[in-house]
Amino acid sequence: RVEALAGRLVDGEPLQYVEGFTSFRGYRLACDRRALVPRPETEQLVEAALAFEPAWRTGRPRMADVGTGSGCIAVAMACSHPRVIVHASDVSGEALELARVNVQRHGLADRVRLVQSDLLDACEAGSLDLVISNPPYVASAALAALPAEVRLYEPVQALDGGSDGLHVLRRLVPRAREKLRPGGALFVEIGEQQGRAVRLLMETHGFGHVRVQQDLAGRDRIARGVIT
Repeated sequence: RVEALAGRLVDGEPLQYVEGFTSFRGYRLACDRRALVPRPETEQLVEAALAFEPAWRTGRPRMADVGTGSGCIAVAMACSHPRVIVHASDVSGEALELARVNVQRHGLADRVRLVQSDLLDACEAGSLDLVISNPPYVASAALAALPAEVRLYEPVQALDGGSDGLHVLRRLVPRAREKLRPGGALFVEIGEQQGRAVRLLMETHGFGHVRVQQDLAGRDRIARGVIT
């Protein structure tokens, strides 16, 4: 068995897939090829959302995690805030099976609701305090240039953002506008060259206080818009 695991590493498979688990904001999560490997940039996305105080002033905040994958965002948010209700959706049934393992492992099944749906289709208008998403944002033509451990092992559906990387975001932003309550906010992870375009997209659809935040390497990575 050790030789088999070592062989997978030699072949370039991500360590997290080989081990079958990873750590995300200190929480141990099952991790395999059904979903992306959670990354530090997504931890920063969670931290930005947790720092948005208006969302946490209600007695029972409601949020959506769009494209939940392994469930890392949903689990981290629910573990960090004992009253939040999380609607976690994904189009991939396989990813949701993995997310369910992680939700149950952390005893969150009563507050994290997993739904197979497109974007926010299963949420009612004006029902959410927060929408958080790490959507596919890699331009299709750039997929071939990704590191082999990403390109060959991680699910392409969770990476491919269309011709300019913004295909999913163009659909998500107006739908989030509809589903959020006044004062609610949308937080999304973006590509390093997408800050200006995503800012314009949010402003065009009526979001205010739009802000683009850099990652630890100084690259545009998180965009936030508020329903004013």
